[in-house]
Amino acid sequence: SGVRIIKFHFQNSMEINIVNLQEAFDATGNFRLDPNHYKKTYKELKRKLSKHSSFALGEIVKVKIATGHTPSMSNQHFYGEKFNFIKTDNVRDLEVFDNYEHKLSDLGNEKIKRTELKENDIVMTIIGASDKVVGRAALIQSKDLPANINQNIVLIRLNEQLSPEYVCTYLNSNIGKNLTWHRSRQTEQVNLNCGEVEQIRVPILSNEIQNTVTNNFFKAKEKLKEAKIALEKAKSIIIKESNFVDWDPKTPKSFSVPYSSNFHRLDAEYYQPKYKDLVQKIKSNKKGWACLKDLVKISKGQEVGSDLYTDNGIPFTRVSNVSERRLSKEKYIDHSIYKDYIKLQPKKQ
Repeated sequence: SGVRIIKFHFQNSMEINIVNLQEAFDATGNFRLDPNHYKKTYKELKRKLSKHSSFALGEIVKVKIATGHTPSMSNQHFYGEKFNFIKTDNVRDLEVFDNYEHKLSDLGNEKIKRTELKENDIVMTIIGASDKVVGRAALIQSKDLPANINQNIVLIRLNEQLSPEYVCTYLNSNIGKNLTWHRSRQTEQVNLNCGEVEQIRVPILSNEIQNTVTNNFFKAKEKLKEAKIALEKAKSIIIKESNFVDWDPKTPKSFSVPYSSNFHRLDAEYYQPKYKDLVQKIKSNKKGWACLKDLVKISKGQEVGSDLYTDNGIPFTRVSNVSERRLSKEKYIDHSIYKDYIKLQPKKQ
């Protein structure tokens, strides 16, 4: 028939997909030869989405979607204590974590003024070591401001056609995540550009559904806030009851350790005086103390290997899934693999 086709074989999979040459060009005219772009799961997802009216993200924004930038780290005048500088590690599903590595000064923010954030902006990660790092979307709240973003984050400032809570929730859903990963390119790092973010489609559901999603978004935020307050209260109780309220260890510029004092580590950090002081303070607790090994059973997990990850099944927890306040679900393994590792499954306390 003269139709030119491309056949894609997927690594570590029996899946084979054949597409017309014309399908290898995306909406922006880019020629895509990366096999992951043509997974059948993505094709089926787009087919289902086509049954609904939808907007491309680029059609419902006030300003063109843009990435941030990092002002020169060698210029100390660009950094200070005023503007939160949001990077990949700060962005989690639906919220921004306040573990900021750097903050910008007025001068530093002025260098990247065009991406200074406002309340109800959506920020999303577009560059990461794996696909699960890419596509995290969070809604900016007053507590996060003033703030700006680096080059691994995009700013999505919506117009009034859809609520930011609805769009942010959608982007963090399994549908939104997969559409983002479908657009991404998996080279040394997984990444996508602003034009590809603009192509991500958002379905226009009924007002009732949109309002339900928005209401549940606010309820979830309130629960997270309550959980954070409760956690901080629990920490305060432990610090007070352990007599650590006024403990403020200092780190000297230099210190020495006699070779005879159980010298079995070569990392200087291990021998900082504050750690010795910490141990002695714990041992002086009037109510007693114990080593962790005497209180719990400790065992180490095992990596099954990325070849065995699946899109659904049993959640497989890795380092990147563990944070202070939650466990996220990003990787899965099949039940047939799970039975060989069932002894490592954590138990609910």
